[in-house]
Amino acid sequence: MKIFSEHKIEWLIGVVCAFLPAILSKFISFTSGVPDVSVPFWLLLILTCAPLGYLAARIYGRKMKDISNRSFGVERVSICGKHFVNCKFDGTELIYDASAPTSMSYCNLSSMRILFTGSASDTVSYLTALYSDPAFRPFVEQTFEKIKSNGLKLAQEK
Repeated sequence: MKIFSEHKIEWLIGVVCAFLPAILSKFISFTSGVPDVSVPFWLLLILTCAPLGYLAARIYGRKMKDISNRSFGVERVSICGKHFVNCKFDGTELIYDASAPTSMSYCNLSSMRILFTGSASDTVSYLTALYSDPAFRPFVEQTFEKIKSNGLKLAQEK
């Protein structure tokens, strides 16, 4: 029930999408005078299951993979979609592409680097370009000040 209560809108959209073909068929036949069209069962099944499958994938796909009590040495580790707990990163290059959320709790970080790729790289490049223009420099600095002052608070609210 927790999943339903947290995603009421998605479930409502899924139910509406499931019945939309039948409703449209009845509306068209009623307004145009065309007799009811027989729709194959397999087509109705696909039109019903596809939206619900999409919503289920969105809901269940958001869960992060838990990684606990691991030590990482000099290696590249993709961190997207993962929650690291009590892990040690020593000389590790963390790869972040912004494809999924990530988090770390009680981890030990030493001599590590973060490599931004994909959308994350695009965001860093955009902020760099903005910062090079004196007119936008205060905006970028203000953004980082907000991250410094509210970052922990925002992470705890999620």
